[in-house]
Amino acid sequence: MATEPKHFSKLSDAELRDRQLVIDDPHEQLNLVNHIPEGVSPVRILNVYRFSRYPAEKAYCSKCEARRHRDGFTVELDDGSSALLGSKCGADLWGQSWHDVAADFDIELERAGIILGFSRILPELKTVIAGLEKWRPTVRAVAKNQRQFQSTMPEFFRRLRNVAVRADHALMVHEQVRDYIAEGAFERRYGKAPDYPIYTTYEHKIHELQGCAFFEHANIEVLYDLALKDLSDAVEVGSHTQLHSQHKLRIHRSKLGDAMERLERIASAVRATQLFYTSDNLVRVARWIERDLPGERLEVGDRALTDLHSRRTVRMPADYRIIDIEPARRLKKLVRGR
Repeated sequence: MATEPKHFSKLSDAELRDRQLVIDDPHEQLNLVNHIPEGVSPVRILNVYRFSRYPAEKAYCSKCEARRHRDGFTVELDDGSSALLGSKCGADLWGQSWHDVAADFDIELERAGIILGFSRILPELKTVIAGLEKWRPTVRAVAKNQRQFQSTMPEFFRRLRNVAVRADHALMVHEQVRDYIAEGAFERRYGKAPDYPIYTTYEHKIHELQGCAFFEHANIEVLYDLALKDLSDAVEVGSHTQLHSQHKLRIHRSKLGDAMERLERIASAVRATQLFYTSDNLVRVARWIERDLPGERLEVGDRALTDLHSRRTVRMPADYRIIDIEPARRLKKLVRGR
């Protein structure tokens, strides 16, 4: 009695976790045939191999019926047997049918990588989230301080933010100097002296701003909530991969990298708060503003800056605390697969 030909069936996530899809010695497998009978078709690729004993030995190919390859595949055939062969040999033998099973295997290989990756990182990811929750009071304090600074001294905040986004973070003052060369050129061209003096504006660096990230990374409270949501969603999706499409798994895996980048920006802004409010830096900022904006007068106190005209003050948050950066470091290692 003839046996029913085998057909492709999608593997469950549990089966993908258990199956070894990449091997180094294909000859140790059971049920391999040395010759591919005429009329059989491929059902699925079982695994891919790179022969570990190459080049001293080469892997067998059931199409070539000789040892000729380093890389290749184990293919399940519709008669229930399995065969070893290279990619070109499969394409020569079966054409489009081979390309179809190869595409199915690529999908399985990617999904297996994603779900195994989630299985590896989930326990650590839960610990990371618990550690990051302890950042919340400091993130709120710094975000509130940023908003207060921007509303209390909007022009100073704008100028400092412009400095923060400069590559050199330079506190520059602008000085107008009479340009006698330009005046001489004018007189030679028009035969008379210019009606008004010609001035040229020069920039001079007087200091470098410390704590630039305090101004550069705004809305850190929003960034923090988004980062924790991405991490929590990844835990939920990664714990139940069988309920989600490959596309959704791919998206949530990539969001781990987004969360890591947001947390790095947050940590940078939090550290920068302490740097900006040092007395030395505040004195430099005050003198810079006074030189660049004639008429302004500022006073530096204990980690505080006061506009003497408006009598408004910005100061280091009283509830500022140094955050533990270790959870972010651990997340970075998880994202990079270390």
